[in-house]
Amino acid sequence: MSLPVYEIQTTISGEVGAVPAGTATLLVRLAGCNLKCPYCDAVAAQDVKNATRKFSKSEFYQITEHMESRGISHILITGGEPLLHADDVVEFINDLPSHIYVTVETNGTIAPDVIRTLLHNNVVFVVDIKNDFVAQALLFWLYHALSHESGEHFTVIFKAVCSFKEDIVWTYVLLNRLLEDLFCNNNLHMKHGLLKLRLFFSPVTDCGICNKQVVEAILGECIQGKKFFACGNSIAVQLGINVQLHKLLSKSVAGCIIP
Repeated sequence: MSLPVYEIQTTISGEVGAVPAGTATLLVRLAGCNLKCPYCDAVAAQDVKNATRKFSKSEFYQITEHMESRGISHILITGGEPLLHADDVVEFINDLPSHIYVTVETNGTIAPDVIRTLLHNNVVFVVDIKNDFVAQALLFWLYHALSHESGEHFTVIFKAVCSFKEDIVWTYVLLNRLLEDLFCNNNLHMKHGLLKLRLFFSPVTDCGICNKQVVEAILGECIQGKKFFACGNSIAVQLGINVQLHKLLSKSVAGCIIP
């Protein structure tokens, strides 16, 4: 196992994931990405050549032991796009102690079958819904988010970045089309109970300030709730707003572990 790391530091969880926002976190930012999003807040990490070093398994576990000694039990793996290195990411997670919580942030354009081999119980994938979406990849993540029978050890949460109010409608239209494809064209049947998706809208921030109209529109959607229908299946959507807490607070909360 060898992961190209751009940075590792202690911080707080700022967004939706395996733990509540504000929780002490070890951030592991990997280098390399297959997209170039205009609102990316880690542009330098897009190029794998900008990795500061490659970490072996033993080096990672020295860091996690140090993390635990400071009472931190959450790891955020982000990028870049961490699932460009999916095999090594899964190997790393599977060897973590069972009490550690793990959030993996992905842009939703990659569908790595290796995640089916995850054995760790406290893993959440936060999957972005972007304009640069890859339909087959999002279908992959939707299936895993809805499946109650797979025996998998991870949870899937969707996140849609919103610059404008219209982005909310666009997200609904895309999800509705993908769900119809998933259930109707693939003849998929879910046998257990009410189907649920978790979807969080994330307003774009400018210097820590969110667009008021976008925030009000998201809050209105959260209060109303949302439900999709596809080939006789009812899918309830648990809606939420994803405020990037780490951008609203001072950067003084972060402290580098690796210089």
